[in-house]
Amino acid sequence: GALHFSSEIKSLLEVPALSARPNHRAFEEQLIFRYIAGEDSLFEGISKLLPGHLLICEDRSIRVTKYWDAAPPESYEDTDEAVALEELEERLRDSVKYRLMSDVPLGTFCSGGVDSGLTTAFAKDHHNAELNTFSIGFREPEWDESRYATMMADRFKTNHHVIRIDKVKYADALPML
Repeated sequence: GALHFSSEIKSLLEVPALSARPNHRAFEEQLIFRYIAGEDSLFEGISKLLPGHLLICEDRSIRVTKYWDAAPPESYEDTDEAVALEELEERLRDSVKYRLMSDVPLGTFCSGGVDSGLTTAFAKDHHNAELNTFSIGFREPEWDESRYATMMADRFKTNHHVIRIDKVKYADALPML
């Protein structure tokens, strides 16, 4: 007879009436894609509300409705490429700046790729204090891309942290995770 909701699962796990039973069907998907598509979560009995959906609880019943879709428009305006690029950069910068409001030290996950590099660059532009960056490095050279993250961190003069793991550490950590 109760509805519990939160932006993060860990707060739901504090509710005494809910048990943290693992959703074994979701583990493989999480390990392969690093996320779980759809409404499932890593816990049985805990579902996600999909993007663009609204959950309405009234008269002791629940209904979920879709209020928005990311479908492309029927037609595109004829926009100058330079204007479009300028608008895209402005929106990206604003998006990163908006997320920099914090009372605690901030950091970015910096893999060395284009997206994390842009996030780090824009964060550094808008953040006056020292910016932390984090990356995961692998002891197996064929999997390790941490050198690119270090290059990015050096470029933007961040306080960079590399966490190194190997296949044994990874496998040992899975039951705990």
